Parts: sequence; C-alpha cells; structure tokens
Amino acid sequence: DEAEAFLSEAIEHVWDPTQPYPEPPRTPWGDPSLQGYWSFASYTPLQRPDALAGKPLYTAREAIEIFQRQVHSDAAFDPGEVHYDWA
Repeated sequence: DEAEAFLSEAIEHVWDPTQPYPEPPRTPWGDPSLQGYWSFASYTPLQRPDALAGKPLYTAREAIEIFQRQVHSDAAFDPGEVHYDWA
C-alpha cells in the first residue's frame, strides 16, 4: 500500500529508536523548559491521552486510519465558508 510505505519511510526519517532521546532544555530549577510559541492550530494535543501511555508511535495502519477519519470529518465543511480549524 502506497500510503503505508510513505508513512513507514517518514517515521524512519524522523525517529530512530536506536538513538537516545536528546535531553530537553531545562529551567534553572530543573523542570523541562516550555518557553516558546504555542499554536493552538494543531491536531496534536498538549497532553498525551491515557490510552496511549507507553506507546511512542502509532503503527502505520493506525496512522492511516486516523488520517482517513480526519479527512472524512473535514469533508463535511464547505471550504468557501470558513476554515475548518476555526469552525
């Protein structure tokens, strides 16, 4: 499947499970630094759902299913009226 091959290649490009995660920047008191610009125009939640605890990535099949659900959901909006992210 072309979509599955694309996702597998993309995941390998951005995430190598054999490499350790880099240390995040820290505040002077030791907490992770959350400084920066935070946009709410994203489908990515700032808190990880409990159902995904301990799961670093979706499988290719899960990612495709989530993408397809979102595409079908977005199709219900008329793009000439308002951008769906703000509806």
